[in-house]
Amino acid sequence: MSSNNLIPFAFDSALVRAVLDDAGDPWFCAKDVALALGYQWNGVSRIAHVPEEWKMVTSVVTTFGTKETWFLSEHGLYFFLGRSDKPGALPFQKWLAGEVLPTIRKTGGYGRPAQPLPPSELPPIPEEALALRPAVRQRLWQDALQTARLDNAGSDAAALWFAHLCRMMAHRPASVYDEVGRFFHECCVRSPGRREKASDLYEAFRVWRRGSKTPMPSMKAFGQNMQLFTRSRKSSGMVYCDIALVRR
Repeated sequence: MSSNNLIPFAFDSALVRAVLDDAGDPWFCAKDVALALGYQWNGVSRIAHVPEEWKMVTSVVTTFGTKETWFLSEHGLYFFLGRSDKPGALPFQKWLAGEVLPTIRKTGGYGRPAQPLPPSELPPIPEEALALRPAVRQRLWQDALQTARLDNAGSDAAALWFAHLCRMMAHRPASVYDEVGRFFHECCVRSPGRREKASDLYEAFRVWRRGSKTPMPSMKAFGQNMQLFTRSRKSSGMVYCDIALVRR
């Protein structure tokens, strides 16, 4: 059995992972099942009453490293559910019999989950992602993974969701974005290794838009939009990297 074949299924707000053994039979993560029913997970003692031949422990790769994880066979899962007094047991059984197992068996037998795309074939990282702070990008990637799991999809779908979320987070009102964009292309040039102070750029922007009938954007709004065109960093004040201001 390989943890690379983990298949996540969504039961209400819970995820229940399944894995196929070498014979193509499904095994279900015991901890996921227990939590979905409302039990606290206290390790193997939670499933101590399940016959030994209907449970097993195997290594699973997680974001926190490789962990020994208990799984229940289809028989073991029904045995566990039959002994449960939780209100969610019957809805879980109906969900299992009506959705999960038919999905696994839709080809007339147990089918292997679709293999994710290799990294070389994944969609490129959207340009908008580079304008977001690393912590924000990490949170969006986690959200994209969770969304893909709820869709029973793989890393290729997660990459598409990540791109969508980044574009949504980086979006700015068109009026300010367009104005800052015109300023950037008219008054700035790419110059690797050069830096321009944020205050100097904002003053040049103020002079450039002199006579405009719209209100002057704040320095914060200006900076948020400038970061969509070039990289910024703090160095005894905010500076923009690899550009030079065309002095006029």
